[in-house]
Amino acid sequence: MELLVLENTVGLKLPDDIDIIDTSNMKPCTGCAGCWIVSPGQCVTKDKAQNYAKNLIKYDTITIISRLSYGGFSYKIKRFLDRCVGYLGTYMHIVDNDVRHTKRYDHTFKLNVIFYGQASEDEKETARSLVDAVCKNYYVSNSNVEFVASFKNAYTLVTGKRVDEDLLAYTDITIPKHQLEEKPKNSIAIINASPKGKRAASEFYSNKLIEICEKISCQEFNIDKFYWSSARPINSDEIMKFTMYDSIILCFGLYVDGMPSHIIENLQRIDYYLYEYMRNHTLGEIGKNIKNTRLYVVSNSGLLHGNQSKHAIESLEYFSNKVGFKWGQGIGIGAGPLYTNPHMDMFAIDEARHVYAALVEFCNNILSPDDNKEIKNLYTMGHMDVADYMNLLNSIWEKGLKKHQGFETHNSTPRISAKPEAI
Repeated sequence: MELLVLENTVGLKLPDDIDIIDTSNMKPCTGCAGCWIVSPGQCVTKDKAQNYAKNLIKYDTITIISRLSYGGFSYKIKRFLDRCVGYLGTYMHIVDNDVRHTKRYDHTFKLNVIFYGQASEDEKETARSLVDAVCKNYYVSNSNVEFVASFKNAYTLVTGKRVDEDLLAYTDITIPKHQLEEKPKNSIAIINASPKGKRAASEFYSNKLIEICEKISCQEFNIDKFYWSSARPINSDEIMKFTMYDSIILCFGLYVDGMPSHIIENLQRIDYYLYEYMRNHTLGEIGKNIKNTRLYVVSNSGLLHGNQSKHAIESLEYFSNKVGFKWGQGIGIGAGPLYTNPHMDMFAIDEARHVYAALVEFCNNILSPDDNKEIKNLYTMGHMDVADYMNLLNSIWEKGLKKHQGFETHNSTPRISAKPEAI
């Protein structure tokens, strides 16, 4: 059987011989891990996507059509991928000298991805690499990636059916009147963009950045902290507010090799808003503000190697260049949650000091930006041996399973032949 995954089906003539998933009105993944420990294989969020993960075993071919968004998937398609992680097993094993979730089912599928929209060759290469990483995560047997100019071209290529209307227009963003306001100097906005909010590793890293920046600068910078909730997207006033900072730092954890879907949604909204604003107003002060805003990112990953965040960081750089921000720098932290132990200072351990040193270098570049200096993205690796790290993670998963299930253990991880329910 074949499954076609779309951002929206409004205005489409749907084929009769292919199952369809419309990813609109789907709630984002919250990172709760419930599909791994509370109800293994099934999402705990009760909406239309609750059974998508276990239903994937029905299909030998899955085709995804996605707007190419900054070298990756659109937020609606990324939402589908994030919500389907229960398809993977709870426990970890070693793949290519890093840890990955095991297979839950004796199943694989072919993945076709068709990206549409204008993009540079660098963005296309990042998208291809991202699809390869997703295939490794999902144990995909075969894959194919294509790029076309428009959604109409992509949909016609797959189904031969026509499209009646534009599917991705925003209707809830209002463009305010032109504001002539000069941004304050030495201002930094740090955003914990994790869906888990204060319970996330990103809370630790966002606070650690504030601590390091204030120490280095002797508190000469004004640093404000914000949260990007998965419960709602940012609005017009919030978008305008962020252009009033010299630097914006996004902190988040990696979800299926990329940014959590609600971050991509916010980026798409910022992109749309600033485009419409600049199209309807003279540049003025807001134009200067946008061009003088630097964007930075801290991406922490449960995988051991920090360069697993490469796709997410490159996506933020493409976004930054497109909307007119200045790209600052990205840092990918491998084994990110390992350093957030509330009971001890992990950075006091000799083996972990390289991570703290990278954070200090990152903060120095934020406080003293230099356009004449080539700044490379930073990637750190978890200091543990890969086998020890795998065993540590599996002990955590086992405790969670025993607490909620009391039946599944690491020594007997079953391959499940689940009975799929209706899409």
